[in-house]
Amino acid sequence: MKKKLLAGLAVGVMMAGMAGVASAFTIDTSLSWDGHINVDWVGSGQSLTVDAVENHFESIGFYFDAESTGKTFDFILSDAMNGGNTLFTTSFNVISGINVIDIDQDVTANSTIYALIDYNDFMGATAHFIVTDVYAGGQSVFGRVGSMTGKYPSFDHRFVATFSSGGAPVPVPATMLLLGTGLAGLVGARLRRKK
Repeated sequence: MKKKLLAGLAVGVMMAGMAGVASAFTIDTSLSWDGHINVDWVGSGQSLTVDAVENHFESIGFYFDAESTGKTFDFILSDAMNGGNTLFTTSFNVISGINVIDIDQDVTANSTIYALIDYNDFMGATAHFIVTDVYAGGQSVFGRVGSMTGKYPSFDHRFVATFSSGGAPVPVPATMLLLGTGLAGLVGARLRRKK
């Protein structure tokens, strides 16, 4: 009876852990990159449509060219392209490739938000973008942050954005399986010791 009870407890703990896992939603345009690189604009960004359920903005990563490596850019998350409310802001040092910005913040479900980048007057080669509409929920914007004039419905930045349904980290299913297997092993070892 005790064996069945302990085994049931191990399986129950594993299932409860999996039931409490937050789901994740990722927007990834990176594989569609067609080689276009932003030059001469002093800022750019991407509008995003927030999901109805997965509205916790975990992170966003933009791809930048090697020419902008070492520059310091400002990131602004806003509810409008110009003159909106700043939802989040930070600065980051650019590396060639993907630059991930951790946001970890709830945003309004079903809203449009703008992930904007101020190049701080740098006008060389910067962000990668795509000249086809690969992400239907948003578009690229170009120009000086705060007074952007360029809105390109058929363009998208090369980016990866992750949203979840809650602020808790999203465990990998294999981790939960490993935890459950470990608990079952502990139960088995305990039962063997009692014999």
